[in-house]
Amino acid sequence: MKDNPKLQRHSMFTITDIEPRRYAPGDWVTGWIYGFYFQALVFFEHAKNPDWEIALSRISKLELREPYHDRVIYSWDRGEDVPASEFGSQAAVEFLATHLADLVYVHESKRNKGTNAISSTSRGSAKSTLKDLFIRLMRPVA
Repeated sequence: MKDNPKLQRHSMFTITDIEPRRYAPGDWVTGWIYGFYFQALVFFEHAKNPDWEIALSRISKLELREPYHDRVIYSWDRGEDVPASEFGSQAAVEFLATHLADLVYVHESKRNKGTNAISSTSRGSAKSTLKDLFIRLMRPVA
């Protein structure tokens, strides 16, 4: 892990990095959710085979780690490798599957034509609006 667990683990949800893949579509997204470290391969479009992604989430790879013991508590690589067994990890996977791709591609209109990457200017503005979008998503329904 390149992130410092002591600095990030107390965040309810934080995206620490969005890195486009060089020679293929998709973005590697890393961050923290509910005290777990995650790394996910997220795509702008759905997979050709729906079985390759978690519940139509546009996530084809996801690893959730418990930072204290550095153990994998959930793993998906075009199929479930390690199931989420704890309630917190199940909730984290559910939240990421429901919202991560939308958060990453919040500025889809500013995407580079013909690529799967967000331009550096729009990527910066996307990161700045992630917190606002997350706050709106987490508000209780009245």
